[in-house]
Amino acid sequence: MKQNSINKIGFCIHFAELINHYAALWENLEPDSFCILIACPTQLENDYIIEYATRHGYQFQMTEDVLERHQVFSVLVSNHPYSAGHVSGQANVWRLGKKQVRMMYALGKAKWNFSPWNQHYHTILCWGRYHQEMLQNFPGVQLVQVGYPRFDDYFNNPTDKNLLVKNLGLDPNKKTVVW
Repeated sequence: MKQNSINKIGFCIHFAELINHYAALWENLEPDSFCILIACPTQLENDYIIEYATRHGYQFQMTEDVLERHQVFSVLVSNHPYSAGHVSGQANVWRLGKKQVRMMYALGKAKWNFSPWNQHYHTILCWGRYHQEMLQNFPGVQLVQVGYPRFDDYFNNPTDKNLLVKNLGLDPNKKTVVW
């Protein structure tokens, strides 16, 4: 079966929370350079992601449509191999992208995060030294420490404490605890 190549980055999303995981990356990409591949189990989550993508001018497709059309993205980003479902035990992510990139999700302390399936990725974007050391057992996989982009704004755009206190109507002469 002939594959139809798409010269874009595909991002697999199998639950809506992953918007928060990838949003900091999407904000730094040209909207026409990537496509969100939706593979959620519920219509409610699918609709939420579609609304989000539409509001931000991002392209999206349903994963089953991409598979049916035999489309393959030049790069596919997922947080684990089953984020696009599977057929006969084979993860669909391997069918959706030429170059496989994993962007870790969760703290990464669970053994599952360091399972043998990591060997199928070309690149793994890991949070830091701990993850990189734990993934050294997979030769041939490029490991890149990227931190957690979701928190980049906290470090790159520090909050003006005085402005925040004023906007929240707080007393600037009292200590404020933010939790």
